[in-house]
Amino acid sequence: MSTKMLGCTQSQQQEGGGSRYVLNVGSSASHRRWLWRSSLQGDHSESEQEIAQKERLSARLSQQLQISDFLAGLISSRGIPFDEVEDYLSPTLRKTLVNPFLMQEMEKAASRLVQAIKNSETVGIFADYDVDGACAGALLQLVLMELGCMVHIHVPDRIQEGYGPNKEAIENLRQKGATLIVCVDCGTVAGPILNPLLQGGDIVVFDHHKSEELPKVTAVVNPNRPGGDKPIFSNLCAAGVVFMGCIASFKLLREGGFFNARKEPDLKHYLDLVALATVCDVMPLTHMNRALVAQGLKVITAQERVGLRMLGKVAGVKHPYTVTSLGFALGPRINAGGRIGDSSLGVKLLTSRDEEEALQIAYKLDEVNKNRQVIEGDILKYAMEQAEKQVKSGCATILLSGREWHQGVVGIIAGRIKEAFNRPALVGVHLEEEGLIKGSARSVVGLDIAFPIMQAVQAGLLKGGGGHAMAAGFALDVEKQEVFHSFLEKSLKDAVDLPPKPDLIIDRIVSAPALTLNLAEDLAVMAPFGNGNEEPVLAVPYLRVVRKDRIGDKGNTLRVIFSSEGGIRLKGILFQASHSPVAQALEENYEGWWHVVGQLRAEHWNGQKNLSFFIKDATKV
Repeated sequence: MSTKMLGCTQSQQQEGGGSRYVLNVGSSASHRRWLWRSSLQGDHSESEQEIAQKERLSARLSQQLQISDFLAGLISSRGIPFDEVEDYLSPTLRKTLVNPFLMQEMEKAASRLVQAIKNSETVGIFADYDVDGACAGALLQLVLMELGCMVHIHVPDRIQEGYGPNKEAIENLRQKGATLIVCVDCGTVAGPILNPLLQGGDIVVFDHHKSEELPKVTAVVNPNRPGGDKPIFSNLCAAGVVFMGCIASFKLLREGGFFNARKEPDLKHYLDLVALATVCDVMPLTHMNRALVAQGLKVITAQERVGLRMLGKVAGVKHPYTVTSLGFALGPRINAGGRIGDSSLGVKLLTSRDEEEALQIAYKLDEVNKNRQVIEGDILKYAMEQAEKQVKSGCATILLSGREWHQGVVGIIAGRIKEAFNRPALVGVHLEEEGLIKGSARSVVGLDIAFPIMQAVQAGLLKGGGGHAMAAGFALDVEKQEVFHSFLEKSLKDAVDLPPKPDLIIDRIVSAPALTLNLAEDLAVMAPFGNGNEEPVLAVPYLRVVRKDRIGDKGNTLRVIFSSEGGIRLKGILFQASHSPVAQALEENYEGWWHVVGQLRAEHWNGQKNLSFFIKDATKV
């Protein structure tokens, strides 16, 4: 079969084979179906009218924006309206930021922050222990200190204190002189704790987690509050909400003449923290978030923040920084402190101004992260076995708990199980003294896990819980585990019809000769990539394996040299190869022709640009 199909669309592929699957692949080496991106809208084929409309849009984009036909085709296939494409390609805060005062109770929250700043009050911050909490806490602490406030910050110990505000910690902050308490990335579900504490002083909450009720405090700024907020704000992480709070506060300060006698801080310097939090909390990289991350990556790459510069050095991050750098290098190390180490390390790193101090914290976080990986590995094998039993028994959801498991890694375990079985997964730890199971939940796209958890709280099945669509926390009495699982099975029954592995969504079929540096640089224009703006996935048909070898730390990366029918060579890279069925297939059954799927990137190394194809899947022809 000829491989001269360059950038073949869904309609062309169907004409060539009539299959709903890309290249007729219904089960690949990783047991996944290869589907076109349009299938995400629920249709596996497009009408002639829809195809013609996208082709017209593509031609218009290519002509008016002076971009390649291939890039224009990718953009049009993602359903981005014509009048938004220019902002999509060049995301700026000036065009995408929305008036923060449109958020409910922002006026109250910003006014209280302004009062604290004008009176040089001492402010106490209670921050969550994950990356978003650390970034939100560090951002607010640094801004308030720059404007003359004394700030004390408390990050709870995950094991000893658990999630959210607690009375003792808030009273300790007040004993240090705090006349204002600000909860970031937490507080929305903490009404029983916060309501009585309001008598001791003002409390403001900046959060984004879902809850059925709000605490009765000075102000709660939460785009996902009961009753809803403006939809444009709903995808902000907590650091994004705090950033909007700072913008609102600065506007009030400016109008009151506060900056007439002093320099106004440039909030753009804090966008690195917003970007890191947005990526690590897996928020959609669309609209405002896309601009926040795009501009934040520039700040991180400029290496203005000492702590991130030192952590990048320890983690071996290459320049320029990308979403991958944040999500897979910086984020896990900061998270590790809150999972199994000192929960305050993340904030200390992000607020440090001393290179030596920051470097020592970075080394410590790196070591804690390695320990986290060991702990995770010890639990994962058994958890996977138990999860497989539940799936084979016909469960739509997976609910596991263990007595010896570490509470700090259950969220990661839940994520691994969700990825392995394509089912919502909840993993908890037995806390014998409390008679409770506390854990974390992770869900698949299209199934909101926070909603049934909040329903279960209201029904008395859970002691507590909340979160957002893809991730949440929960606490239940040990004896109610089976009843709760039955409740989940009813609430998320549609999950039983999901395929055993997540479908692989493909943008285009591209022949090997078309995979060039120019094409890779074209694709890079669509960055930053992440949730809601996935990196383009290309299917390359009819390749032979010429050479294969293991490289990298512990040989966990597979390098493959492919050759096309016409002799074109392509370097493929597959990470996490040790437990990959794709790696096993390419190594053990490599003869013959392969269809390979992956992502094309231009890699910068020692002043040179090199083309690499990052393998996601493959199938024998």
